[in-house]
Amino acid sequence: MVLSGTNNRFIILIIIAGALLIRIGVFSYFTVKGYEPQMYEYDDIALNLAEGEGFLNVYMGAEFYSCTTPLYPFICALFFKLFGLLNHTPIMLFQIIVSSCTCLILFYLGRKLSGDPAGIIAAGLYAVHPGFIIYSTAKLHPLVLDSFLFLLTLAAFIGLVGKTRMRDYLLTGMLVGLCMLSRSTVIAFVPIGLIWIMVLKKSPLKKLISCFSVLFAGILIIVLPWSVRNYIVHGQFIFITSTDAEVFWRGNNINASGSSHMDGRKMVLEGDKSFSFMIPHFGETEKRYIFRERTGYFLRDHTCLAVLLFFKKLYYFWWFSPTVGVQYPKGYVIPYRLFYIALLVSAILGMRVILKTGNMSQVENFVMLLLFVLSVSFFQSMFYVEGRHRWGIEPMLMLLSGTGIVYLIRSIITGRGDKEAMVCS
Repeated sequence: MVLSGTNNRFIILIIIAGALLIRIGVFSYFTVKGYEPQMYEYDDIALNLAEGEGFLNVYMGAEFYSCTTPLYPFICALFFKLFGLLNHTPIMLFQIIVSSCTCLILFYLGRKLSGDPAGIIAAGLYAVHPGFIIYSTAKLHPLVLDSFLFLLTLAAFIGLVGKTRMRDYLLTGMLVGLCMLSRSTVIAFVPIGLIWIMVLKKSPLKKLISCFSVLFAGILIIVLPWSVRNYIVHGQFIFITSTDAEVFWRGNNINASGSSHMDGRKMVLEGDKSFSFMIPHFGETEKRYIFRERTGYFLRDHTCLAVLLFFKKLYYFWWFSPTVGVQYPKGYVIPYRLFYIALLVSAILGMRVILKTGNMSQVENFVMLLLFVLSVSFFQSMFYVEGRHRWGIEPMLMLLSGTGIVYLIRSIITGRGDKEAMVCS
């Protein structure tokens, strides 16, 4: 598996092209069969934006103007403006291109983690990952954009180690801000990633503190205008979304299951009849206050249950909840379970290989990756957990899987032990 740099670049281009063809093929199949993309609130908001009605979505019987993160709806609205309302094809093609280009970032990160072969395999795994194929071809949903921005953020943080150029930190902060406007859970990683950069002590501490300040300024440059807009619209501080209290309540109430569903297709909100009957009669900010108040009561009166729920959700994040697959044909779940088990086993092997045979830089990059996936999983588990939440960081597991698979292949080829079959140079 020792290939030249030119060969590796050719292989990754083939993988990107393959990912693109697979996704275009699946999208074409759905189009020929007459299947419409699955719509979510993002589509309604984008249509309202394109028609001049603002960032509006009717949700739980009320008009919401800060219902979700804004990046994806604004992108969709731009496509509607350029190519016509209700024309979803350009948006789907955008998602397909973003999803395919993610393979390139995986190749770059794989090189940083343990070498080109691991990056090639990680990119190949992503190219055939069933979840990302479906979300890029059959759903108007920001998942593929979220995972793309997550990987870019990880790559940017790895690139900051040992650097003190203010421009690098400013651009990284702006990237984080952009990511927060798509998937705000990235904020959980930022302080931990910066602490790890500080621990490595490859730059003077005083200089690093100045650089960190510039990074946070970069975040504010991107996020603050949206927060100010929210204050103007609602008359109160709402950092990014007004549904933050609701999504926190979904995972922290007496009927909480860990996901947004209780059983089958029944939502957690339906578990409290008096509450579900009352809540539609209030406006956006009133709903936010009620959800926040209810969650506060639950955390105070059922603290032990809340702690148990957190660990239950963390388990569901890394494994499968009882309600997994309720919105998909049952035949989809088993193949994905097998895929994920293989991914997880090879990722664990990859971690062992990096820690045992990797050089100092590779181990440092591995720790950065580990801090990213753990911080996001812990932060998400404070709210509620669905399978798609893990998919946001699952490409990072593929990087570790690539390392583990390369190790296995080289062990089989050489017929030697760990030392002789090292993959990290």
